[in-house]
Amino acid sequence: MTGGTEEFFPFIRECVDSLVDNGLLQRADLGIIDHGMTEAQLRTFASQATTIVRPTYAELGMDVPQKLQRAPSINLVARSNLPALFPGYEIYLWFDADAWAQTAEFFDVYVDAAARTGFAVAKDDGCGYRMSSVERRWWIGNYIHGFGLIDGVRGGILNTAINIGVVAIHRDAPHWARYRQRHQATIDRTGKINLDQHACHATLVLDHYPVEYVPAIHNWQPILSMPHWDKNRGVFREPCASSRVLSIVHLAGRNKREVQRVPTTDGQFIETAITYPAIKQLRSSAPAYDAALPPRSGDRG
Repeated sequence: MTGGTEEFFPFIRECVDSLVDNGLLQRADLGIIDHGMTEAQLRTFASQATTIVRPTYAELGMDVPQKLQRAPSINLVARSNLPALFPGYEIYLWFDADAWAQTAEFFDVYVDAAARTGFAVAKDDGCGYRMSSVERRWWIGNYIHGFGLIDGVRGGILNTAINIGVVAIHRDAPHWARYRQRHQATIDRTGKINLDQHACHATLVLDHYPVEYVPAIHNWQPILSMPHWDKNRGVFREPCASSRVLSIVHLAGRNKREVQRVPTTDGQFIETAITYPAIKQLRSSAPAYDAALPPRSGDRG
């Protein structure tokens, strides 16, 4: 499941293209939450999306003040209501539109983990991950604002953050209801709608709902740690000794299309954006990555 606005359409399109190129729409149905895309934009998904929905805030069962009911924010509420919007599935895998799939490996990792525990997500604990002072103030400050000083310290400082841009939840998991309750409480307390990630994290670490944490390579955020480009295999890898191939690259944060100075695995640098089209262009001059080939150290894990 993914979604977005008219302005965010290029990312949604690229996200879906990456899933198609990795063969994942042959294994799962695609659901899209439309926040106001044009008819022409929606038609580009006609042969790929099983279901496209355009929910209203009133349909999502949460009390969101009128001043917060902006179209770009509806995913923040809809994400905890996926079984109602897309009924009939056992596992719901949410995939932010500003993320793209480099390999298909993540799919079974999330689905199997959610089947075992009800909930699967990656921590912000990849090698080299480091929040900026602004990001840290946002995470911890809003945790305290949303849950009070004691729980804010317990959740925001003593437990590693998560990123729910990619998350898998079993349809029968108790997390859905508690996640919504926590999110509603933060809206009521702070007047902010964008603390859904804090609400989800609190469900896991303060309420101790079961979870399986998947490796960060399955939701890698370059804003926290720039990956290394393997020119020989045409893939991004972790920037550390294990050097595992990243399965998902998530362009969280601003400046998503900005050209970056990216280290390479042979000790050099390249200048490139980290979007899916930019990487496809890079790959055109590198041998295709084939997961069936004998892996070099770090290809699996």
